[in-house]
Amino acid sequence: LAQVKTDGLWRGVGGAALSATSGNTSNNSLLINADAIKATTVDKITLGAAVNRAQSKTNGVSNTTANRWAGNGQYDYNLSPRLFAFGKLGLESDKVVDLSLRSLLAGGLGYKLISTEQTTFEVFGGLGYSTDKYSADRTIGGETGRSFSRASVYLGEASSHQLSPTMSLKQRLDLYPGINGDKALLAKFSAGLNVA
Repeated sequence: LAQVKTDGLWRGVGGAALSATSGNTSNNSLLINADAIKATTVDKITLGAAVNRAQSKTNGVSNTTANRWAGNGQYDYNLSPRLFAFGKLGLESDKVVDLSLRSLLAGGLGYKLISTEQTTFEVFGGLGYSTDKYSADRTIGGETGRSFSRASVYLGEASSHQLSPTMSLKQRLDLYPGINGDKALLAKFSAGLNVA
């Protein structure tokens, strides 16, 4: 994805990992992820999804240690060669912490600090709104319930680097400091190394 070409064609990467061990303790885990991008000189659409599931078994007792999925989409509209406006939607669930659904909506402006075929680096900011729905009561910010909502400032950065013709590295940091509601700070970081 480091080579963002503005020809209007969809490009993407995907990956899967499976791990299983057996002995006194048995463990298994599955991770699947995919990213896709379509860019023109006017705009860009970015989509991503990931699933992570893991279990461990000790003395005949099974425990789920990961049961999470996430999906997101972002639309960027170029205001100039470096400045862009964006809208972003993210959905995720994490059954281990009883999070049934988190929805994140954000919009604002971004700036392309570096935009070459080998490297991209962007910073962005704006406003966001999120809602967390849990399957059991939670106490967050002194309030107890199953649903929490907050408006937030949205700040972030993302980069991608084409390390060789067959290898690329990407990373992204998203921060959502709450300004009302439970005023929680949500921080998300992701990174990936893709090898053809």
